[in-house]
Amino acid sequence: KLSKYLRKHNDLADFAARVAAAADKNGTWWSMVNPAEHGDPGSPAFDPEHADWGQLWQQPAIIELVKGGAKKTLVPLCKCGSPFGVYVDVLTSAKMPNLFLTGELLCDHVIHEEFPILEDHRGEDRPPRTAYLPIGFNVLLARAMVGEHRRSSSKKSSKTPSSSKGNMHVGSTRPHAIDGGHADQLPTPRIHKLGSLRCLEPELDSVLLVEALPRSNIPRRTEPDLAPVRPEPPGPFTTAQLIPLAVQQQVLQFASEVTEVLRRADGGPNGWRVARKLRPTPVAFPESEALNECGRGFAWRRRDAQAPLTQESLWDAIRPSSYPDDQPCAGQPNLISAERFSELAAAEDFPDKQVTSWIQHGFPGVNLPNGTVLAPPHVGALKQAKAFDEQNAKNIKLGFISAACKFPEFWPIVIDPCNIVIQNGKPRLTIDKSMWTSGRPDMPPFNTLVNLAEEAKTAGSLNLVTVRQVARAAAILGAPLRMCRSVALPAPDVKLKMKKFDLKAFFRFHPKQRLAWRESGLLFKDGYSVDMRPNFGEAHAPDHTCRESDGLNFFTQRELARLDKEYPSTVPPLIHWLASRAHLRARSPTADEFLWDVLFWMCFYVDDGGLLTFDDKLYDSKGAPKITLITDATGVITRHHQSRIEVYAEAAIKIALYILHECPEDKQDGPDERIVFLGIGLHLDIERRLLPKVKAVSYASIVRHTLDTKRVMPNGVGVAEFNQTHSLIHKLLHASDVIPLGRPHLFHLRQAVNAAKKIFLGVDKGELLGVMITTKVRKELTWWLHQLETADLSGLPLASRSEFPGASSPTHLVRYSDASRELDLAENHSGAGAWCAIDNTFYYIHWRWSRAEIETFSINVLEAHARDIGGKVFLDLGIELGKNFSHTTAFVDNTTAESIAENGRTSTEMLNELNLIRLRDLMSRNVHELNERIASVDNDVADDLSRGEIREALRHPQECGMRCVELQVPQAYRKLPSL
Repeated sequence: KLSKYLRKHNDLADFAARVAAAADKNGTWWSMVNPAEHGDPGSPAFDPEHADWGQLWQQPAIIELVKGGAKKTLVPLCKCGSPFGVYVDVLTSAKMPNLFLTGELLCDHVIHEEFPILEDHRGEDRPPRTAYLPIGFNVLLARAMVGEHRRSSSKKSSKTPSSSKGNMHVGSTRPHAIDGGHADQLPTPRIHKLGSLRCLEPELDSVLLVEALPRSNIPRRTEPDLAPVRPEPPGPFTTAQLIPLAVQQQVLQFASEVTEVLRRADGGPNGWRVARKLRPTPVAFPESEALNECGRGFAWRRRDAQAPLTQESLWDAIRPSSYPDDQPCAGQPNLISAERFSELAAAEDFPDKQVTSWIQHGFPGVNLPNGTVLAPPHVGALKQAKAFDEQNAKNIKLGFISAACKFPEFWPIVIDPCNIVIQNGKPRLTIDKSMWTSGRPDMPPFNTLVNLAEEAKTAGSLNLVTVRQVARAAAILGAPLRMCRSVALPAPDVKLKMKKFDLKAFFRFHPKQRLAWRESGLLFKDGYSVDMRPNFGEAHAPDHTCRESDGLNFFTQRELARLDKEYPSTVPPLIHWLASRAHLRARSPTADEFLWDVLFWMCFYVDDGGLLTFDDKLYDSKGAPKITLITDATGVITRHHQSRIEVYAEAAIKIALYILHECPEDKQDGPDERIVFLGIGLHLDIERRLLPKVKAVSYASIVRHTLDTKRVMPNGVGVAEFNQTHSLIHKLLHASDVIPLGRPHLFHLRQAVNAAKKIFLGVDKGELLGVMITTKVRKELTWWLHQLETADLSGLPLASRSEFPGASSPTHLVRYSDASRELDLAENHSGAGAWCAIDNTFYYIHWRWSRAEIETFSINVLEAHARDIGGKVFLDLGIELGKNFSHTTAFVDNTTAESIAENGRTSTEMLNELNLIRLRDLMSRNVHELNERIASVDNDVADDLSRGEIREALRHPQECGMRCVELQVPQAYRKLPSL
């Protein structure tokens, strides 16, 4: 029986080969499909269990076809719609154009459904109910068989139509052009803006499974700064030799006056009002006045600075700090270790060698002119005089600034205005290094000499990690666990979690080049001081110090990758996922393992570290569990099986501690499935981004206080405090990151604040500045109050969808619109039009603007209105036709209308109102909209419709053989909103 069965199939193979050979002689294309060869270890279809099975491809007749030029292509059926991980080989004739079977179909799935082998009532195998060959494969093969080339015998039309016959290239930025169907004419996928409703749609798992993890903290590639030249200086000199006596007296007098100002400021709740009027005028001494001739060209440091200044006090020229012999801040506490950072940088080949040299020699200043500028504190320091004094005392104790003395320890020196700002209820000392206090063009402030754009040309620019990147990384890492649910497999008892930690006083743990200390002088109640570390006032401090946190991330990634190999995952979905990601990395141009086949994602936002990984229990490569012993408060010792998130978080923090950063436990959070990072709550368990409850409650309280105005204008309009309302805008903009429609609902509040900046209410300028809470502002704030009170019910997905379905998708409506506004012509020359194509039918609308509309509204308003009317009419049509449109792309040739739709912000009231109406309509329909720019010259059909040239507009679709149907615009859609 088996021999007869084999002979039958051998004969069938020979017959198929003879038919194929005959077809070749007749110029007819052919193809044959069979299960893929399983015996090639280098093939994705390799299956050791079936490697020795006899297959069609081993038949002599089939081998002869291949020798004759027939082409064999491996195709994964899962990429054609099959739920099974099955491969087939497709053999096609030599001359057949392999347009759709080019070998580029590669399986990137983590998990497939099991291919069921069923038995009938006789116990014999029978195929499963799901088709072995999915319809998607048949479609691809049919397209390849039919081809897309014009037969040589067919004649091309003498008339060149504006678009290819039967196709208007819907979805292209050149829908009517001959080349409109080319890939170059399709819109480039864009990251959605937070003002767009596109952020509400979750990304597809099929996309996340094959997407690289976001790149974070990319270190720059730089050469090291050489050790500073250390010339032999003159001196030492005495005070009398170095500094003119009159200058000494002025400097001592200035300090005395500032001390009195601060004493008066601390004399009661209104002491600052008196003190601010007593502040001395800033003083400036260029080098020619600050130093006698013997000392010019150098800055100087006084020996025994805590002793009273005398004319015999000795001063030494300041020499640049240099590693390793004369390091900056040597012996001071709270300082990162140049030796340890350099050790790690060398071991891991850290590419940013410039920042390594800065850590060694000291972070640079800006080489200010060698003169002296003395400025009194800002009013904020007077209002918080006690906090100002406490902050300076604290900084001296921590080693960040030098001890105070009555005459500066460093000379010449620049004393900038200091301030105290309250952040989260805590006072923070800042230095204003942008104010031009000298009054001299040759003595500019520090920040005017900072040129980050010039630095970026050689060293790159600062790119801080965003919440969106963190959330998307979480969505990518969580994809393999979600896939278990999608194919009804048992979900592993593993969760994705996050650990957050904060490095203490991050800026201040970095050394500053000794030559730059004099550029950041301080003056407070106890006297003069210098800041020896980078501070918040220096414009380049974030850019420079964040390069060190890029280094921390660089070192941590490599240590965690080593732990990945030491403790491989034992969770099946993660094992399959890693194998798939390794294959993707091999095909990636960057081949960066930290973007593909790792079990973690790490980032630093300045001093905030964030780690994402799984909580699976760890086993080494030999299968032994990773156990640690824990001793409780009573001395009882227990064995604890450590998880990945525990070990990885400990490793990340230890690297920072090794470099001598500090990471107190009260600055750590997690590991947990719900973490607040960068002010946004990341809820990994429900895959959402939300405004943290504490922020929602706080912001809602401020909104209520703003609505409950104590001051009222004679016309009954309430007036809110300016500073609080101005701060509220920034808070609500932050909340808009996760509250849909938030930005459009800040329009009137922003307008009111801008108006308040120009109007002072009250006699004391600046003190009684207020914001008028008009009816429109009150309406916006009431809307916001509701959003904040229900913030835990909204939010955004961790990852929002990056690309819409293709233009041919039955769920995607593509439409084009345009408006014309001709002030100098008759009304019939100004109008609007829009069109779409559904099932090879061209649907269109058009109308004329009234003279009042033409004269009242800008072209931006009319373009936006035309787009929105087209959207409503065509979406209504979709419902009538039984279409289930979930996405729509609007092509507009007006940059303003497109930008407002994507960003959600405008300075024009009517555009803001139109945008709100558009967003509400889309939300009520549960439709996502994308706005794309189309050049006016390529939007000719919509332009013709807007100008009333209907016959010319319809020529294009008629040439393509499309049926043309005009739709009517309901008056409710046509009418512009009343303001």
